[in-house]
Amino acid sequence: MKTAKRKKRKRKKLKRKLYTFSDFFETPEDYRRGSVAMGSLVALCVLTVVLGFVKTELQNKEFALGGTLTLKPAALTSSITSITWKHDDNLLAEQLTSDSKPDYFPPNEVRFSLNFKTGELSIIKLTEKDAGKYNVEINNVIQNVGYQVKIIKPVPVPTAVVQPLACNETTPNCTVDCQGDVTGAGTVRYFWKEDDGDWKESAKKKEIKNDADTQTIKEFFCKVKNSVSDEESPATKNPFYKEPSSSVDA
Repeated sequence: MKTAKRKKRKRKKLKRKLYTFSDFFETPEDYRRGSVAMGSLVALCVLTVVLGFVKTELQNKEFALGGTLTLKPAALTSSITSITWKHDDNLLAEQLTSDSKPDYFPPNEVRFSLNFKTGELSIIKLTEKDAGKYNVEINNVIQNVGYQVKIIKPVPVPTAVVQPLACNETTPNCTVDCQGDVTGAGTVRYFWKEDDGDWKESAKKKEIKNDADTQTIKEFFCKVKNSVSDEESPATKNPFYKEPSSSVDA
């Protein structure tokens, strides 16, 4: 068999021209203007990237279920020309000019109010759905301070209960428990008072000993408190109380 001759294909070498920035301009003046424009564009891109990484500081706020929420922007350095509030990154309230009326979302929401002069947002009759992140944009600039809102229940009126129920004047020691359902009330604190004394913060349960000092106390009171409310219990009799002995004149 004869070996087939392979035809060599002639390949034309393509000359590649490398274009520089100056090749796009006909005159030095055009080149100068283009350089300035390109520099401005690069600076704008860098600024956009930097602003994209600016993190909003969230301040924790607690409000009472059924109560009123009021949030303010950070200290303003100029008058407001437009304002936008967002809740969990969703549009909530907006007013774009001082002459226009604010828009609320959803549009039929009547619980919201916006103060264009101060930038304050108010919401009445709070529900659990009003909890979440709130951010504000003033004059088309996102503020570096926002709010993380919790909606909590007011504390109930507590009851100071002596335990065990069989505790009496012969028992060596007992406990007084400040009882009340604080579910959904957030962080709560407990306080105790003896007769007309001062309130002192303590634990939910108070240990009492049947000693001479405790026997002079007639009643115990407890108080429960959270960031939106506080309530005081009725008086609870001290099982160890002893009437002071009356002195007889000779």
